[in-house]
Amino acid sequence: MRNKVIFLVFTFMTLCSCKSGNQGGQQLLESAYIKQKEAIEIIGDLEAILEQSVYEKKDSLIKVVHDLEEGLFPIPGYKLDLLGHEGHNHGHTRIELSFEEILSVQQELVKQLHEIQNNLKISQ
Repeated sequence: MRNKVIFLVFTFMTLCSCKSGNQGGQQLLESAYIKQKEAIEIIGDLEAILEQSVYEKKDSLIKVVHDLEEGLFPIPGYKLDLLGHEGHNHGHTRIELSFEEILSVQQELVKQLHEIQNNLKISQ
């Protein structure tokens, strides 16, 4: 009887820890998706600004922004929606990243895009 109780308690604790780990992972993915949406919005703004810009290194920056955009990948459980890319396949080879790494990639992308924005503001 005592073994059954210990087994049930252990099983319950294991299930609860899996569930909370799953919720934590889902929160990381949701945060990553929010960052990705922010990045997509910034990319659109930068493309519009650069299109009308007379900035001397405009072509280089357009390429950098385009390369960053091409590096976007679907976040598990979320759809990658890029305006103007209907029919364009962003189905890159599957990269195995932890939830923390996925969030980190999105945060770094937003950071790089903000740096480009700031450099454009300084040069104008």
